[in-house]
Amino acid sequence: MKNLAEDPACRDILIRMRLALDDWQQTYDDQGEMSEEEMVRRIRQEGSQPRTAAPLFNPRCPYSPGIEAAPQGGSPQGPLLLQLFCAAQGASIVYTTDAGSNNIRWRLYTGPLRLSAGMTTVRTP
Repeated sequence: MKNLAEDPACRDILIRMRLALDDWQQTYDDQGEMSEEEMVRRIRQEGSQPRTAAPLFNPRCPYSPGIEAAPQGGSPQGPLLLQLFCAAQGASIVYTTDAGSNNIRWRLYTGPLRLSAGMTTVRTP
């Protein structure tokens, strides 16, 4: 590979391309030169991390057709399909099925959970 930016024959092209980049960055308010620390400071006013609403549990089983969410989670008995929802748009939900374990393994919720007859513990942080 050869760095053409240092080639005197390409100097005019390099200048034209740098000016085009500067124009583009100003036109579209590009934030690429801003540090991540500065971005976080601007997003999190007063330094506080935003909190999302607690996820809702929506069990789908013979006694609950999945029409209404169970805000407290409840104690559904499997087998069932469990959906998790969060009112905060774009929020990620993590959950665990580890009951009372010291080594909790959090998992990213990506779709409905199929719970077997013996599984009754699903919780979020």
